[in-house]
Amino acid sequence: MGYYGRSMMKAGRAAAVGYFIIIAMLLGSGAGWLVDGWLHSAPWGVLVGFLFGLAASAKELWTIARTTKLNDPGEGGTP
Repeated sequence: MGYYGRSMMKAGRAAAVGYFIIIAMLLGSGAGWLVDGWLHSAPWGVLVGFLFGLAASAKELWTIARTTKLNDPGEGGTP
């Protein structure tokens, strides 16, 4: 795989982070909304679910940032 292919893979992973953040927060908030309806505890379930979604997206962002090498000297970037 050439330089262009590796660059496109990195760009794809970076673009996926935005989608993951939105989906994680929506799923967390949705689950919290269901818990609120079940326990009649509004708005605490939504708030806790949103925070869980935010934490999951932060963990995923950290994992991607840690595993992605932005300036690999073998690719012609600055070391």
